[in-house]
Amino acid sequence: MQQKRKSIFHRMVHAFLPETCIPLMLKGLIFSAGLAACKEKKDGPAAAKVTIEQGKMVLICHEGNFRMGNAAAGLLNLGTGQWDENAFKTFTGRALGDVCQSATLWNGAWWIVVNNSGKIEILKKENFSPVKTIEGITSPRFLLPVSETKAYLTDLYANKLWIVDGQAMAIAGSVAFPGWGEELLQAGGKVWVVNRRKNKLFGLNPVSDTWQDSVAFPGNLSSIAPASQGRIWVGFEGNTGSAAGISLFNPNTLSKENTWLSNQTTMPFAFQSSASGDSLFFIQNQVMMLKTEDSGWPVADVLEGKTGNFYGLGYDGRRRQLWASDARDYQQKSKVYKKDLLSGTIQEQAGGIISSRFYFW
Repeated sequence: MQQKRKSIFHRMVHAFLPETCIPLMLKGLIFSAGLAACKEKKDGPAAAKVTIEQGKMVLICHEGNFRMGNAAAGLLNLGTGQWDENAFKTFTGRALGDVCQSATLWNGAWWIVVNNSGKIEILKKENFSPVKTIEGITSPRFLLPVSETKAYLTDLYANKLWIVDGQAMAIAGSVAFPGWGEELLQAGGKVWVVNRRKNKLFGLNPVSDTWQDSVAFPGNLSSIAPASQGRIWVGFEGNTGSAAGISLFNPNTLSKENTWLSNQTTMPFAFQSSASGDSLFFIQNQVMMLKTEDSGWPVADVLEGKTGNFYGLGYDGRRRQLWASDARDYQQKSKVYKKDLLSGTIQEQAGGIISSRFYFW
């Protein structure tokens, strides 16, 4: 009879616990404690929340793999060295979603755009606590606030530019747009929007929500960034028989003041301007820098021989540091390089899966 009871007990243990946890039960731990021990072994201890301090923080977008739901938003405190690759989950208790595309600081909150999940997660700046989730967006990319109450949001598939209400934290309308909307910025009284499937930069009147200009470039556009004197750095990819390059565009005169052509068709992307806007950092296989006074395409490698599958850039104007992510094989966690532009020293920082964008505050 005693043997039969033991057999039933063992079958119950096997039904509810993995093999590695059975010895805990046999040593006399109660059943609930055994379950807790197994959960701890599987999930590990909860991550400690990064201390958020103004002027010391970096928010890093880890895109994650498409349709894998492993996107993350990480936080790094540069003062304490605290690092949490998945701070969004630590602070909210839930996963971010599918493809962390970009983030924008607006009205005292972070607006994190999650592309394939079709949503924006809004978190308070001071403590990273959740405020609201805006859902039902087709395939959002980048958000640009033009006032406290209004922003524009580009989209990959919707053929429109979304209008976002900053007070209601909701989609308030849209403006028709021909194709894949990507990066955007405000200059010369207009909002300039990249179309990745066309060779034109489109200019929108933010008061009337009407398109006023479209300026052609040698190839389909890749990336834009603000330049000095109110101008815009505009990158374009190469085509058969033509090279990729970068133009310095004046939105007031609608003219290209200079254009630099590379010796390859690979597009320059991930634009980051220096504090003055006179220099532009970008990726074209390597991490490169172009200056407004350069007469030809740059040849210098900013990371001085570091190699990798470079994917994202960030510029910390406060500390004069350039951050670059190596996405490796897109499956492993990224490697992040941090270069001090004053001393020339280069350090490495852990990243997440496909780390892509860096925001300093």
